[in-house]
Amino acid sequence: MKKILALVLTVCMLLASVCAFAEGKPVYIALGDSISAGYGLNEGEKNFPEIVAGKKGYSLINHAVNGNTSTDIMEQMRDSTVLNDVMKADVITITCGGNDLLHSLYEYVADIYNDDKNRSHQIQPTDILDILADPDEPRYEELLQATLTGLTGNAQKDILPFTLSSEIQTAMADYLKNMSMILTGIQVVNPDAKIIVCTQYNPYKFFDGIYIGMNLAMESGAMLLSGAITTYSALFGCQVADVYKTFSEHEENLCNADLTTKNLDFHPNAKGHEVIAECVIKAIDTVEE
Repeated sequence: MKKILALVLTVCMLLASVCAFAEGKPVYIALGDSISAGYGLNEGEKNFPEIVAGKKGYSLINHAVNGNTSTDIMEQMRDSTVLNDVMKADVITITCGGNDLLHSLYEYVADIYNDDKNRSHQIQPTDILDILADPDEPRYEELLQATLTGLTGNAQKDILPFTLSSEIQTAMADYLKNMSMILTGIQVVNPDAKIIVCTQYNPYKFFDGIYIGMNLAMESGAMLLSGAITTYSALFGCQVADVYKTFSEHEENLCNADLTTKNLDFHPNAKGHEVIAECVIKAIDTVEE
């Protein structure tokens, strides 16, 4: 009985999708990372692609994946299903770059944390998010300090701030090369698609006190990445959704990160997704004028 019910539901979903395309709704493809996928939202809350699709009357296909880097999106573009969807898209949004820099940052921080430890007490870059997500974790405070050191630097230990390191330069160079290939690939298979690229926000805008260094460092990183996104988007004739500027000027906390609870989750909250949707719709409307 359960198998029959599941089959019926699947058929209904397919029919709904077919009907949407038959009705001539513009097709909206979301590419990107956890921001587009809606990571960190509560049940029933909508991510920004869903909000955009609802307000603009689009048929949404969301190919965003939590943790996606620019390399991952390039790999997705080689998948026939994703490529076929991109070919029929009227509008495409891209959120990408944050994970490219974060992966490089995690390696940088792990090296700092592991510097004076024997092998059995060292951590992997992939451990960092889980440890920092739990203030009761025994390694939390020491790792947090290593993260702050990595972000702000330590002259006595010859540690540069991450935004001035060779590591971020390498990560940025790889990201820009990948974005060039992604945008070129989209424009080759679908030159008529409206491509909207979102800039990056600072999730720790409201952090102060001993965490002010994290705020300032993430601000520098967001500015660097957003500047690169804006420049490359212009080169490829894409429209920018200026999430960075809008988040910077907003008086509310638009992210899950909360200093009072030591929550370092950098993803947008429900209000943040509404604001990103407004930025994207503004960019789309600009193209359509």
